[in-house]
Amino acid sequence: MCTCLALKNNDTYFGRNLDLDSNFGQMIVVTPRNFPLGFKKMKTLKSHYAMIGMAAIIDGYPMYADATNEYGLSIAGLQFEGYAKYHKHDPKKTNIAPFELIPYLLGTCKTVKDALQILKNSVIINVDFNSKVSNSNLHWMIADKRESYVIESVEEGLKVYKNPYGVLTNNPPFPFHLENLKLYLNITNEEVESRFSNSLMLTSFTSGNGTYGLPGDYTSPSRFVKASYLLNNSKSEKDELSNVAQFFHILDSVAVTRGAVRSFNGKYRTTIYSSCTNVDKGVYYCKTYENSRVIAVDMKKVDFKGSKLLPYSIKGELDIRYLV
Repeated sequence: MCTCLALKNNDTYFGRNLDLDSNFGQMIVVTPRNFPLGFKKMKTLKSHYAMIGMAAIIDGYPMYADATNEYGLSIAGLQFEGYAKYHKHDPKKTNIAPFELIPYLLGTCKTVKDALQILKNSVIINVDFNSKVSNSNLHWMIADKRESYVIESVEEGLKVYKNPYGVLTNNPPFPFHLENLKLYLNITNEEVESRFSNSLMLTSFTSGNGTYGLPGDYTSPSRFVKASYLLNNSKSEKDELSNVAQFFHILDSVAVTRGAVRSFNGKYRTTIYSSCTNVDKGVYYCKTYENSRVIAVDMKKVDFKGSKLLPYSIKGELDIRYLV
């Protein structure tokens, strides 16, 4: 369970909710230009574009859940259970392991267009990180300052879809969500008059009646519809603080409260963190389930020309500002 957004309102913002039943050692990580990025079936990138995002560092390697590079290209990986299919090594193609997709594309591409050129001759290969860390079933949303796409590796091969809504959730595959959204053509932010019958004079007893039928459950299709409606009807001032606040409000509307969704293993899924990156400025904002205070790291204020990973902890309890 996850939700990803791309919003443009003067600057461009990219971020997501990550919904799991446990933490995975996540922290904000800057991968500088000269940190060696190794790959299973490709040459090590000794130098590349710098990136910032949320990752777990395993055996010295940044396992990114979402990230943005110094040119504003952004990618997030979201759960895609039951549909993700990774393939065998193909010597005629660029072979990318699932955990390598984010660092490889962000390390070598400035725009979505650049990434699409690489993906035309690529395969997502079924190679685990190591014997203790296996692959997650994922699909990905990739966006820059102009456009957004969805990447899915399925039984038939690698599929890439134009994403006109700037939203991604989870399964089924992305074409389903495009069709399903058509069921909600009647949703509007306007107050509506009765169309029930010309002979019955019905009046509304509540405001917001144009949004009646907008989904509110935690399923992937419902979160896709609700997030798409809110994102594409979003109204906020164009300054930084207003945009960041608005972005988090949209994510909050589809965030998972602990206790609402129980996994088959008996644990409860929650939105363990929410992120928002100003891709124009390289500032990564986030908050966690335990601490709703927004924290931030500005990539351009750290040494992103270096050769060592720069991790920043996001742990912490609820931070309350007492006025009295």
